[in-house]
Amino acid sequence: MSGPSPSAPKDHITVVDHDYSDCSEDVSLIGADREPRRSSSSDRPYRPKDNRRYNPLYIAVVASLAFLITDIVGQIAVAPRLAIFEQIICEAYYTQVSGDGGPGVEDCKVEPVQSELALINGWREITTAFSQVHAAVLIAELISVPAGAALANFNPWIPIFGAAILMVLGIFFVRMVVPDIRPTGFEQAGNSDGDFLSSAQESRPTWLMSINHRWRKIIDEFRKDSSWIRDVNILLIMASFFVCQLGKMISGITLQYAAAKFHWKFDKASLLVSLRAGVNLFVLAAIIPALSYILVKRFSLNDVVKDKRITQINGVCLIIGSFLMFFAASPGTLVFGQTVFALGFAFSVTARSFLTGMVDPMHIGAVFTGVTTMLYSGLVIGSPMLAKTLQWGLQLGGIWVGLPFLLAAMLFTLALGAISAARSH
Repeated sequence: MSGPSPSAPKDHITVVDHDYSDCSEDVSLIGADREPRRSSSSDRPYRPKDNRRYNPLYIAVVASLAFLITDIVGQIAVAPRLAIFEQIICEAYYTQVSGDGGPGVEDCKVEPVQSELALINGWREITTAFSQVHAAVLIAELISVPAGAALANFNPWIPIFGAAILMVLGIFFVRMVVPDIRPTGFEQAGNSDGDFLSSAQESRPTWLMSINHRWRKIIDEFRKDSSWIRDVNILLIMASFFVCQLGKMISGITLQYAAAKFHWKFDKASLLVSLRAGVNLFVLAAIIPALSYILVKRFSLNDVVKDKRITQINGVCLIIGSFLMFFAASPGTLVFGQTVFALGFAFSVTARSFLTGMVDPMHIGAVFTGVTTMLYSGLVIGSPMLAKTLQWGLQLGGIWVGLPFLLAAMLFTLALGAISAARSH
């Protein structure tokens, strides 16, 4: 058997021998050779590890429980916080006016006290806007608001401290239970670009090349992700989300409105929030699926047009409900208006579905980031607007006490117009 023939001199491209015997359709062609080999056996080819897999139902349940806990924390203190603010303002007002710092509950419903309470409550929303989780769990509102109001009858500080304890438990729950679903090679893949650049061009400054490479990568990704900005229809739908937070902000306004106009206690007024949550839960569980089935099967509408029609129906319910609460001259009219308002409270849910059908899947992340920006912009701007209009309404008296609902009806009309003007693809 003859010895091995001398091989040709290797140039700088063929300096490293590669074993391609393990290549197949299932082997990654990019990134496999960038993985640092910590094993001493160099003849064993690198095989990328499979990503960890989790049951989607388990992830959904864990995420829902986390949102439930955080939203209970946010909602359970709504009525007690208003009661505490009202008591403090009331005592300060009567101490300044008559020197008597021990007024009764009915004495706190006077216009100066309620106007100050409206102003403070509105600006409080601004200070906490970016620290709250944007996930309105309806079951949390259904349970926590009446529970907080009932506990406030014994002592308003009980639900306040209870909410803080639940927040701590929620943080530990999320930290211990929510799994890490990132790919196993996530961190190594993130560092591969820098390693590749430094090994490819050792003669040039590594940090300068790394900055240049990453800057070009950012520009390219921005150009790809921002193509949807030129679509007027998508921008119109996104603009409608500016007023979506009004529905959540109106909860505190409704409590104070019912307490000031009909002289209800906050524990009784909080039942309006539970009514809205219960009706909306029924809408999401029964009415919207049934309506979707009818529009698709009976009227032969595609999913995008179907979502647009349901969103328009929700917008009409929000407008009518807001007008009814504005004109409410009796508790029955207020309850009926709140029920109609709750029928359209899923506006943001169906609007998201409508927007998702209009956007290319590769741009979903960027578009939803814009939606979140619009939501919090509406929260920051809408809270002082509602507080100021309630203050003006209390000063005017009569039917104008419900001025925030008139403002909400006007803004919801603009949102409905934006949805209607958007042409489905």
